[in-house]
Amino acid sequence: AASAAKLDGGGVRSALEPMGGIELQPGEWIVGVESGGGGYGDPRTRDPEAVLADVREGWVSARAAREDYAVVLTGSRDGANLAVDPAGTAVLRAAP
Repeated sequence: AASAAKLDGGGVRSALEPMGGIELQPGEWIVGVESGGGGYGDPRTRDPEAVLADVREGWVSARAAREDYAVVLTGSRDGANLAVDPAGTAVLRAAP
């Protein structure tokens, strides 16, 4: 299971919410324990809009969207105009 904690200068651990902001003092640390998995099924059949959402949130890179999920994107994440190219995605997914 994923978790996050703050270690103070004396090594005392305090649980943190997984997302949020915290101000650290000198000598304090954040400890994160993360889990993940390979998922189910062929990544090339994943809903392109779900892949787009993952790219927007930073979970998947645009390169991985293309190479691993066969999803063609247009625009840029920084420009806030990132979108799925349905025709390009269909062509890429039809390729062997």
